[in-house]
Amino acid sequence: MLEIGLTRAGGTRVLMHVFFLLLLGLAFAAPGKAWAARDETPNCGGDGQNACWFSKAKKHGSVACRSGEFYDLLTNTCWSCGSGWNRSLFPIKGDKACHKPPRVERKKARWLRAGTACDPKRLEFFDLSTWACWTCGSGYGRTVFPIKGGNACEKTIGGTFKKATPKRARECGPGQFLDARNGGECWSCPAGYNRHITPVTADDACIPSATPSARNAAVAASRASALASSGSGCRLAIPASTRISKRTSARNCGPAKPPSSRAWRVSAAKPAM
Repeated sequence: MLEIGLTRAGGTRVLMHVFFLLLLGLAFAAPGKAWAARDETPNCGGDGQNACWFSKAKKHGSVACRSGEFYDLLTNTCWSCGSGWNRSLFPIKGDKACHKPPRVERKKARWLRAGTACDPKRLEFFDLSTWACWTCGSGYGRTVFPIKGGNACEKTIGGTFKKATPKRARECGPGQFLDARNGGECWSCPAGYNRHITPVTADDACIPSATPSARNAAVAASRASALASSGSGCRLAIPASTRISKRTSARNCGPAKPPSSRAWRVSAAKPAM
């Protein structure tokens, strides 16, 4: 009997150990409940992604050419030819920058006399429908329209050229850059940032001007300083030379900026072991 009692007591202790180990495994296997974190930067900070130290660009206004103007790339200026004129193929600063295309002008014919005795040397011609002599005058010729109509005679006025008028330079203010979006817009990056290769409206339109090693050291130092001042824990010690580009680093050590910054934010502390 004593032997059976000892066996049962030992089995109970084994079951308690197994149960404790199962609870411990569940606590680590499902960190989403006890170690709740929210990814606020799905496009950066992860494996194979850029770190979250980029910045948005700020729009200042439009420098697009107005209605009736056109943009010249070589002079970076908006120009105008005026109503009825078109831009020609000649240089923008030349006398033939604008061209008015040829046009046709029509008018009535003038009756001279009845009969067929018309003198072509005097620009007269015979009209069979009226059995009379008519004239269109110097520079005009007879059309196919009726002789008594307002378009019986016509002449072609050749195209002419003139200079273009500069309106305004398409330039941005100090510290701003020109983007071709919507015909031309002025944008700027924060101090210490340069324009990135991504679209100007992207969240990572601006990239820090510091070298990657210096930038990584600054990010690591600022995060360590923020953690020390806030009193929050950090499971990993991040030296200044470490490249912070993985979600694990951001998740373990938290953001260096206030909670509103776009970074991983730990919303619940890890339970005490």
